[in-house]
Amino acid sequence: MVAVESGTAECQYCYVLRPNRSLSWRQNLGVFGGLCLVTLMLVLPLVSMGFWLVLPFAGKPTFATIATKTLPIRCWTRKVTTCPLPP
Repeated sequence: MVAVESGTAECQYCYVLRPNRSLSWRQNLGVFGGLCLVTLMLVLPLVSMGFWLVLPFAGKPTFATIATKTLPIRCWTRKVTTCPLPP
């Protein structure tokens, strides 16, 4: 998304570049919580039957998602470019 702001005192244009944010931070946490809940619902019956080796492999994607929490945070970054007006 590009927003153009012009300043009359500085005689310049500012271009503000922002990424498209399809989900808010709260919605991202809800999706992540839902995926964790589904994973636990699938794994806990297997663990109770004695297939405990499934647990680390089911938790690996969950911990990888936690480790890459920078993806939703990057959605809030902005790039501002200023250009002087032509004479």
